[in-house]
Amino acid sequence: MKCLLEVKCEKTRKSFYIQVRSNTDEITDTTIWTLEWVFTEDEQRNNESPIPQNINNRIQISQSYRGCPHCGNMGLGRCVCGKIFCFNNQHSTVTCPWCNTTSSVGVESSKSLSCSDGGYQGSR
Repeated sequence: MKCLLEVKCEKTRKSFYIQVRSNTDEITDTTIWTLEWVFTEDEQRNNESPIPQNINNRIQISQSYRGCPHCGNMGLGRCVCGKIFCFNNQHSTVTCPWCNTTSSVGVESSKSLSCSDGGYQGSR
């Protein structure tokens, strides 16, 4: 299954979209979402609509990810409000462009996106 997720740029607060594809890990029987491509609102294709951001599983970020199309930030994170945004992974704190919550960044060792401990988790 493929889905579109709306993401906001932390710096410009402009929206962009990521397409993710689901796969099932046969060993753990869990769904893993893989980021396939990124595009801006102007580039949105085929009248596809973003889905509600209720994907609670990991989103694997591919090596081909070139960063936010608006500012070039390489980090992706999910706020406690549940929304996804880009951030500068060189900074220790981030502010969610959706709800203005500021929090410390928790970076996982794998290239994935998830929500944990009421804060941000992201990578890149």
